[in-house]
Amino acid sequence: MKSFKILLLAGLVGASFQAAAEVKIRLNQDIKPLVINGEEVGFSLGKKDEFTFDNGQNQVVVQVSKLVESRGEYEKFNSKPVVITFNAANTELTVSPDGTLKTTEDSKIFDKAPKVVVKDSTGKSVSTQQSMLEASNGLTRDYEKEVTAYNKKHQIILPGAAAVSAPKMVETKISKPQEMVQYWYGEASDSQKQAFSTWAFQNRKQVSGELAGNDKPSQMLDYWYKKATSEQRSEILTWLLKAE
Repeated sequence: MKSFKILLLAGLVGASFQAAAEVKIRLNQDIKPLVINGEEVGFSLGKKDEFTFDNGQNQVVVQVSKLVESRGEYEKFNSKPVVITFNAANTELTVSPDGTLKTTEDSKIFDKAPKVVVKDSTGKSVSTQQSMLEASNGLTRDYEKEVTAYNKKHQIILPGAAAVSAPKMVETKISKPQEMVQYWYGEASDSQKQAFSTWAFQNRKQVSGELAGNDKPSQMLDYWYKKATSEQRSEILTWLLKAE
């Protein structure tokens, strides 16, 4: 019995050490992953925002992707891609946009020198190597090819892509109502989010009545949910289930 307890304890300690021997990265909701350790990834309505790496040197390419205000309207801003190369072990990191991005003017300033902030679990900034990923010649961008050229130029050697738990995803275009519902849901308080979720599910087949609340987020959620088609409402509800 004593031997069994010792073996069990050793197994638990070994499992704990193995679980800690990795680096986890969480992306802010306004950060979209493009390339992970040389392998391009897509995104969907429920995009992947957490990745696990082996300890050591790793690399992610991201871009800021969010709605910004332009003369009372909102438009999608996708920043120039940023290459982040880092060396870390047994930690959890978060990646967020550097600075405030609310208007098209903010986005223009940001795109002149795009940069993100990487912090550990204590909120301390982590040193990384960052650069804007230059586009290759061609009508469309080939991120994997561009990253390969970048790493060759800067003599960066990456681990195998298999070290990353990041499945490829099929890119899905989302409609304007879906985009705006996601934006205003993010601006809403917890009580406003709950009220909208309840109302949206009650009106999943046919919208009748109005969403209660005189605040801006509630008014805009009501407006854009009503603008959505039946299929778009279904996709919004699927997104809500994942967001809550």
